[in-house]
Amino acid sequence: MLEVTLRNGHLVRASLKGRGWCCLRRLTPLHSQFCAVQCQYAAIQHLMLGTSYMQRGLHRVLRSVHKARSSTKAPFIAQSVAQMTNSVTLGTSSDQVLAYDEDRYDGIIVKPEGLPTDLTSFRAALNHSLQVWAAQGKRGVWLKLPRLSHSQLIPVAVEPGFEFHHAEADYVVMTKWLPPNQPNTLPPNASHQVGVGAIVVNERQEMLVVQEKNGPLRGEGFWKMPTGLVLAGEDLIDAVEREVFEETGVVAEFKSLIAVRQAHGFMYGKSDMFFCCGLIPEAGATMGQLKPCEREIAAVQWMPIEDYTKQPLFQKLPSAYHMLFDRCIAWAQGRYTGMGGRVFEGSATRPRADSLFWGEDDIQGTDIGARAVRSSAADNGVANDVVNEQQ
Repeated sequence: MLEVTLRNGHLVRASLKGRGWCCLRRLTPLHSQFCAVQCQYAAIQHLMLGTSYMQRGLHRVLRSVHKARSSTKAPFIAQSVAQMTNSVTLGTSSDQVLAYDEDRYDGIIVKPEGLPTDLTSFRAALNHSLQVWAAQGKRGVWLKLPRLSHSQLIPVAVEPGFEFHHAEADYVVMTKWLPPNQPNTLPPNASHQVGVGAIVVNERQEMLVVQEKNGPLRGEGFWKMPTGLVLAGEDLIDAVEREVFEETGVVAEFKSLIAVRQAHGFMYGKSDMFFCCGLIPEAGATMGQLKPCEREIAAVQWMPIEDYTKQPLFQKLPSAYHMLFDRCIAWAQGRYTGMGGRVFEGSATRPRADSLFWGEDDIQGTDIGARAVRSSAADNGVANDVVNEQQ
């Protein structure tokens, strides 16, 4: 680490701690100012090119001071020093590794609260840290930069090869893969967005429907089930119940996961997972006043289920939507149970709540899975008989 000691604005000591040192004493003001500027250049060389260049820079300091002492061109030196002082900022090198945590896959998670905010210090610490981690056999490096305090460090992180992974409103995460001869196995950013849809059916076999104020169905006069996106950290069950209440004012309880649809080609290349759920309104909800969300919903009503499929626009929808709604009708009529769901403790190593969905045993004893196993066993038996006869 370079240590520079100034007294009354003049350099009295410059040392390379831990790697040898040089001591410059009893210098004239002009000579010490000249030497300080040389040390500035040496420090910058160390930050950019390494310790060996720093040592050479200190040697140049000694030679420069010796020449300056014997020179008769003091005014020229003073002018040059003034120009250099105006254009150079004193840099300090860092042999400290950035604060970090290790993940379970031999990776590094840099702690954002310990990051420098100035570019020079960050560049030095980052480059040194990458060398240390690579020598230790670490693999991926995760770097989170808060937007307000550290966004200026993004170009510096790009220099040694960090790539963008994902961003939120208040931060950006960048990654770098260290092993040069191994494929990058860091997980990519989330590939799917998650949406929910709710078929809410009352005791009169009416379903809760809305017309959108915004979006592609705006002004089409098409009645649809309440839908929306699941928020980060939100359970699926909570999400669908929230969307129903926000869009219609109806309090309803999740009962069943009816169907799941996956689709591709959404915004920025993301895919979409859509979970269609069956809900029951709480007692008396059908008699209360419906309250459409002012921002999103133009109208809300209860509609007989059989009228839903008679809408002209519904008739034009692709077959996947017809199959989806066929399962919804079967659930509403009690012919199909779908999958129930609950939230369980989901991890043995850390607190975590997992939503689990599953179907009940078929009460009529059709037992499709067992029949498939018996059929497969029968086929294998026939094949074995053929092999035995040939032997």
